[in-house]
Amino acid sequence: MAFSSGLLQQRLKLVALCISLLATPGLSIAASDSARVISTQPEKAVSRPAASSKAAPDKATPEKANVLALINLEEVMPDCQQQVAKVKIKSVQRSESGITTESITFSWSNSNVTLPTHMSDNPVLTLDDLLDATRFIKVGSSYFIHFQTCEHTQERSLINIYAL
Repeated sequence: MAFSSGLLQQRLKLVALCISLLATPGLSIAASDSARVISTQPEKAVSRPAASSKAAPDKATPEKANVLALINLEEVMPDCQQQVAKVKIKSVQRSESGITTESITFSWSNSNVTLPTHMSDNPVLTLDDLLDATRFIKVGSSYFIHFQTCEHTQERSLINIYAL
């Protein structure tokens, strides 16, 4: 996938911001009630005239927004270890309805790691947000993720996931 240099620069700035926020001790930046789906503005595609002598009228058809990130899926806990990694998704577990992604599995540090997304538990994500998020997370695609491991339970949770 080719990106314009402006979009690539924006993503690099976003990554740098995330890393600097993670380096700030005791900072609690996210809460599950502030979850968001970050996407580009959808563009309208204009249909081309028909090949016949009669030209088809121009019709604007709405395009889906391109999701770039899911942020603040889980609260950042001060007693948990924050980790950032570039990963390739190996598998996903969808809800029974298929509307939400319940967990993702990827390779990290020579082992498979499964992270719950907690999307279905999130009170602020709309049905459209959940559908967009589900289309965004694809097996075989690479992402930049921010997750945490809590020492007292050894439970991991996904906080942010960004497209590369």
